[in-house]
Amino acid sequence: MLPNPLEKPIVLLDTNIFILREDNKIIPQEIQTLLKILEKIKAEILIHPMSVRELKKDKNENRREIILSKMKLYQQLESPPEFLEDKIFRSKLTEGNEHEKIDNNILYAVYKDAVEFYYTGIKIYLIDFFQILCFKYQIIFWR
Repeated sequence: MLPNPLEKPIVLLDTNIFILREDNKIIPQEIQTLLKILEKIKAEILIHPMSVRELKKDKNENRREIILSKMKLYQQLESPPEFLEDKIFRSKLTEGNEHEKIDNNILYAVYKDAVEFYYTGIKIYLIDFFQILCFKYQIIFWR
């Protein structure tokens, strides 16, 4: 079900999209377009605390400090739900490494309606849980 179009949508940015947006590189046109739309509709753009945790592990100290300083400009999702006790959700996951655990926590916030949209450039296949809009570069999840 789509959120109420009269309410301010809450959008969670994937770690990779945040990096693309804030790094010292050219932003792909598709991402520019969607971010302009989000700004125009005054969407509330959040980052997940797990994204911060992931970025703190960047081995490139200079890039890490720059990205973390830019991340402070964004609101973090407060008290995000954790998927560890949800057996149904966990049954659909692969939980091999730390990066997958971070991704699963971020997806779980969408699954539990903590946010309305999750914007990522990475294909994640939990189709039975989410309605997915797929564009050339973007994938937007909502529940």
